[in-house]
Amino acid sequence: MDVLTGKTPNRVGYQRLLADARAGKFSHVIVERADRFGRNDTEALRAIDELNEFGVAVRFANSPDLDPIDPDDRILVALSFTLARRESALLGIRTRGGQQAKRKSGGYISYAPDGYRNVTVRTDSEKRADLGRWDKWIEQDPERSGIIREAWDLLLEDNMSLREIAETLHDRGYRHRSGRPFVEVTPDGKRKANTSTLGNIFHNWTYAGWVVSLKNNVPPKTVRGNWEPIVTTEEFERAQEILARRTAHRTV
Repeated sequence: MDVLTGKTPNRVGYQRLLADARAGKFSHVIVERADRFGRNDTEALRAIDELNEFGVAVRFANSPDLDPIDPDDRILVALSFTLARRESALLGIRTRGGQQAKRKSGGYISYAPDGYRNVTVRTDSEKRADLGRWDKWIEQDPERSGIIREAWDLLLEDNMSLREIAETLHDRGYRHRSGRPFVEVTPDGKRKANTSTLGNIFHNWTYAGWVVSLKNNVPPKTVRGNWEPIVTTEEFERAQEILARRTAHRTV
């Protein structure tokens, strides 16, 4: 059980545990391992001492002989938190390293943008050392990619604003992947075009088949993605020119 892994030791579950201990409803609390009993060793040992005052002993499933009331064993409890923090830090480093390696090889590690879908398959034993238990990639969504391509075509015609593109897609009966309409119509007939999502689509290099992550030092047009693009690089760059020109015109 996890009793103190929330933001505060005053959480409802822990207070109920203390109340039941005070009422003598149980004599032992069994936890999977010491570092699951709190966010840090100080908090965990304080909770253990509090339960001990009510005659309740705490034991750990992975170390059943460990008595956290014993002075020597308390050192081991504190050490378990240190080791858990170290393992968590190492896991984070390995995860970030694996994600960066996947980016560099043309992989996509996030939730697929509209027009694509995430694919996950279990890897066989021969590939598991390189790919892990699951192999993941993105591919064009046959139900959505055509809609997104139509949106790009409307932009590239360079005679419609984002609002007008949203209106056109709405009139064609399309919606965003979430189900939200491209244009929301209020009961009194007012129309509000949802242009922010369109704007994000038109600035996303994924649609041109490129892996881009400025935060991870992967600039545009350096790593080709291993998925089929919806627009060409030339079309994407022309779209950026159209959008930049319109933005400049509005700010003049």
